[in-house]
Amino acid sequence: MRRIEGIDLEEITVTDLPLPINGERTVRDSKTPYLGIRLRSSGSRTWIMYTQTNGQSKRITLGDATSIPLEIARSMLGAASLSKPLDQGRSAPLRSAESVAEVVAAYLVSGSDGKRWKASTGRLMETVARLHILPTFGDTPIRDVKRTDVLQWHGELSQRSSSARMALSTLSGAMTYAEDHGLRQHGSNPCQGLRKRSKSHRGSHLPPRSMRSLWQALDHYQPAMPDICDAVRLLILTGARKNEILHLRWDFIEGPRAVLPDSKTGPRTIWLNAPARALIASRQSRLEGRFVFPGRDGTAPLGV
Repeated sequence: MRRIEGIDLEEITVTDLPLPINGERTVRDSKTPYLGIRLRSSGSRTWIMYTQTNGQSKRITLGDATSIPLEIARSMLGAASLSKPLDQGRSAPLRSAESVAEVVAAYLVSGSDGKRWKASTGRLMETVARLHILPTFGDTPIRDVKRTDVLQWHGELSQRSSSARMALSTLSGAMTYAEDHGLRQHGSNPCQGLRKRSKSHRGSHLPPRSMRSLWQALDHYQPAMPDICDAVRLLILTGARKNEILHLRWDFIEGPRAVLPDSKTGPRTIWLNAPARALIASRQSRLEGRFVFPGRDGTAPLGV
């Protein structure tokens, strides 16, 4: 049974809201009409918006309440009307009242279905928007943001944060979104052509001596932590990403390769050398379930 209650969400932390034992319950923001958090016994906490269409009540999902802060969720209420594309019948003349915060929120909502970017990318975009975009541009009307403003902001941000590249991409996407919805003149994106700071390589290759020491350490800890040690070995042997190894499933293994239907960069094939194939075979002979590295209950991948 669904229960609805209202509290001032500024006074609490979302993760402190108790989950129902069964089903779901909804907590409304007492200071913002139509905004609420849906709490489910499964552990999810989700921002929702209440609307009415032709007299019928409807709830629209806005996003994960643990990663989207309250101020962004409140902006999404004003932005939700922007998320309907022009080709679905919305007429959108230029309106200077639309702030950067509202447009950024609408832009993030537009990609929350997972078709434009991955959920992990969306969470990163939400974070850089909250930390780096909204403090500078949040209240500024979207049509008033000039290239000189963006140049100064990005130049200063690049000196103090490694997130400058993602922040610029997110702001640029929001500006293009505003153009598509008639909130800026076409071709006026102030981020267009700005050079994004190249990603720096934050790792290095281990020299042979260090690699031998690492392998000896894995041998030492193998009896106590066999799954973790095997996962590290497979990372070394394949050069794959951590989550690609931890989320590896038996049905992805096809002879000398692992075919990943969905990785950070899309579908990908990881070639398995002889030691990697031997390690996987040894695990397959003693494990059941879908995952090469199963979690404690066997129904989900190992979490590290």
